[in-house]
Amino acid sequence: MDFLKSISFVRILLAVVVFSLLIFLLSKDVKKTTVIFVRDEAIWIKKDSLDQKLFEPLAGTLRGSLVRSSTKRTIAFLLHKEKNIKSGLYVLNVNQKKLLLVQEDEQDEQSITDFAWSPRGDYLVYGYKGKLFLYRVISQKTKEITKGPLPSNSLLQLEWPKTQNIYWWEFTADYEKESPTPIGSVAKLNLSGYYDPKNKETVIETQRQDGFLNTFTVDPLTLDIIFSVAEGEDKGIYMLKKGEKAPFLLTKQPAFSQTIRLSLRGEKIIYNCGVNIPQLCTMDIKTKHVKTYPQTRTSSKEQIVFLDWVDDKTILYETHRDVPVGKESEEYTIWKLYIESGKKELFLKNARGFSL
Repeated sequence: MDFLKSISFVRILLAVVVFSLLIFLLSKDVKKTTVIFVRDEAIWIKKDSLDQKLFEPLAGTLRGSLVRSSTKRTIAFLLHKEKNIKSGLYVLNVNQKKLLLVQEDEQDEQSITDFAWSPRGDYLVYGYKGKLFLYRVISQKTKEITKGPLPSNSLLQLEWPKTQNIYWWEFTADYEKESPTPIGSVAKLNLSGYYDPKNKETVIETQRQDGFLNTFTVDPLTLDIIFSVAEGEDKGIYMLKKGEKAPFLLTKQPAFSQTIRLSLRGEKIIYNCGVNIPQLCTMDIKTKHVKTYPQTRTSSKEQIVFLDWVDDKTILYETHRDVPVGKESEEYTIWKLYIESGKKELFLKNARGFSL
């Protein structure tokens, strides 16, 4: 009897060990960082320490960053014309290695201002000459989803969180007011552009926040909006909770260079807090505690052009350095920053436009 009990105990112990080992291996796999980026006229994918080409040649100059859909099978990006390729918005089918032109940017005017994937990756919404358009991946067809032009011709940022709401930030020219922004316009934050693919109707409800707004982000769970006002008496970072009309101040320190990202759990934001010289800061939304990272401080000739969360403890950010004409140098670099320790390490050299 005692012998049978000992066998049962050993079996249970063995099962616990195997289960613990499985959990460890799965958690280790989840933490693997998979990033796509552009280098040497090709799109690459990096899985941990292994770099592999996804597509080449990329016969054009990338504008901004690659944006991968939730399915990971399609990638959207803007290209500036070069050689025989047209300027415009493109979608790459990763499995088929097929590059499709969604919208040509006529005369290379940079009229395509921003774009965003739908939560399921079946649609791509983009702004073009003051209108919103929807591209369906399966049919490869595009249609306008706004009735006539929006109040402004500059749709500078689009977000489509895990709902049917599409959010955008636009600039409306107001020449009667003096503006400290280089663009010379007064920013308006327009919210709740709503598109229902099932009923095929568009409803645009406008809420406006006057000020020199330069970036915003949407919490996909609560639909709260965090935005930055870069100039003026009311400069700082604000939160506008869903259903409320008035935003409240989080910090008087604004975000610069259109960089502000919400952590995966929605507890923190990371942003460029440097006025003249770029530097990263994080803020705990609940406590409003701000932490600066001096190790990310760059020179006046270097810019932080993009950043994003890998997980709740790690971020990647991309820097661009101006170099003298005629000298070869690595202008774009991607860095990894560990939020808790503040440790910074080189992630990718001579790479740009990354997407997780």
